[in-house]
Amino acid sequence: MKKCLSCILCLLLSVSLFAQRDSVDIKSVTFYGVDFTECKIIGATESPEAFLEAFRGINNLLLLEPSKYDLSKYFDCQVIVSEANFEQVNNHNAESKPDMTFTNQEISRLTEAQLQEIISGYQFGAQEGYGLIIIATELNKTKSKGYFYGCYFDLSTGKLIYAHELDGKPKGFGLRNFWAGSLLAFMKHWKDSSK
Repeated sequence: MKKCLSCILCLLLSVSLFAQRDSVDIKSVTFYGVDFTECKIIGATESPEAFLEAFRGINNLLLLEPSKYDLSKYFDCQVIVSEANFEQVNNHNAESKPDMTFTNQEISRLTEAQLQEIISGYQFGAQEGYGLIIIATELNKTKSKGYFYGCYFDLSTGKLIYAHELDGKPKGFGLRNFWAGSLLAFMKHWKDSSK
C-alpha cells in the first residue's frame, strides 16, 4: 500500500510539473551541468572517490564533446553552455559524498521540494531568463540504468518551473563513459518524450 501511494505521488508530481512546462514558452536556457549531490549508487564496486572523479569527468564531457552531447537538439531549445556555469555544480559535487549501497531496494524518487532545495543551493546573480540543470538521482549497476531529472527554473528567482525524471541505459568503457552513456540515453529519451 505504501509503495502504491508513493507511485501515485510521483505520478501526480510529474503531471503537475508537466502542466507548468506547457504554460511557459522556453526558447533559450542557460545550462548549469549535472548535479550528483543526491544521487544513490547501487551495486557498484568502485570507490566513492572514483565516482567523484567520474562526476567531474561527465560534466567535462558535456563541454568537450558538444556535437555528441548536443543539448539544444535534445532539449528542443537554445541551450547556452559555458565552462563558467559548471563551476558551481562541480564544487557541489566535489563537496558531496556519494551514497553507496549494495542492496537492490527501491529508491524513493525526489520530491518537488527536494529538487527545489538543490536548485536553491546555487547562486545565479542578477541573471534573467531560464536555467536548466540535470539532477542525477540514481546510478543503478544492478538494473543497468541511470535516473535523471531535467529541471527548468527561473534564473531571477531560482524557482523550479518544470521537472521530469527519465532513465537511460549506461554504455561505454570505464566508469565515466559508462555512466555518461546513461546520461546521453536520458537526453535521447527526453527528446522522444517531448514529441
